[in-house]
Amino acid sequence: MLLLTVLMAAPQTLRAQERDPCAKSFAHAIAFRYAPITLEAQGAQPASLFKLKRLAGQPNARILGYTQTHFFMQLPIYRTQRFERAGGSACYRIAEITLRFGYDKMLVHYLDKYQPGSCPYATILAHEQEHVDAYNAKLKTHAPALAATLKKWASRQVIPVRDFDTEMAQDALRQKIKRGFELSLRQLQRRIQLYQADIDDDVWRRLQPLCSDW
Repeated sequence: MLLLTVLMAAPQTLRAQERDPCAKSFAHAIAFRYAPITLEAQGAQPASLFKLKRLAGQPNARILGYTQTHFFMQLPIYRTQRFERAGGSACYRIAEITLRFGYDKMLVHYLDKYQPGSCPYATILAHEQEHVDAYNAKLKTHAPALAATLKKWASRQVIPVRDFDTEMAQDALRQKIKRGFELSLRQLQRRIQLYQADIDDDVWRRLQPLCSDW
């Protein structure tokens, strides 16, 4: 597990302090900690051709193996900060966020006609290991950019509040965090999946010469 901390702090100049603290442009510091969770394959299981095609969502493809993953995002843990403004009103901003995301499942499936110890079995597992390595590598590669985007977005979120609706304001802020982070993480998943498709490009032509007993 990789845990990184990013501090976003704009200089609190006199001019910034004089601005409305509840305006989006107000210079505001946010502590953003994030942990991309990588995972090694949790085993290899035989599967029928029908199951492999169903898992891959490719009913017409020639499939020898498939790496099944589950991507998760833990609802961000966050702390808010209340800002008072002239006239007696106030607002809430995000002061600190901790986010965990990544994989909690990584299982390799191989075509059940090939037995452990055979050349096709070893070749399929070696190829699926490429996918496992790519899932983890791309997650770590894209995590800093994702964190920077979310950190910038979170620092601009502000919810006005009056004395009688503090709880509603806090809930509205929580919902904004959840929606914003889920959207960004879905985009990250799509980028990683596109890279996985490149690994499988013309895969049979590359693997076929490696064994004589397909």
